[in-house]
Amino acid sequence: MPLPPGLIPWVSEEERARQKVLLGIEWPEEVETPESYGHWRNWVVKKGYELPAWLYHCGKPMFLLGKRASQAATQIEAKERLAWIALGCRVSEHAGSKPWRPILKEANLKNAYPLV
Repeated sequence: MPLPPGLIPWVSEEERARQKVLLGIEWPEEVETPESYGHWRNWVVKKGYELPAWLYHCGKPMFLLGKRASQAATQIEAKERLAWIALGCRVSEHAGSKPWRPILKEANLKNAYPLV
């Protein structure tokens, strides 16, 4: 699924100033984190941006999953997904045909991808 239009990659103030001088890139003055960020949390939007209608379900913004999290979500029951979302939809890497597995216990977050 493509990202919704209007998203801008997050860049620090220093990098914005550098890019403006060197490349002539004009960045919006005020940006904010979108209402529903999902796994594109390094993206921002202009102030007042509204998400496209397809990102809403029952009047609430949906949480978008990336490739790894999508694969992990297929391996758990619907009732376990709420607990998984509460833990931030974190995954761990394993060997096999489905290497990305969901982390369902807070104690296992130390093994979450990416390891820092």
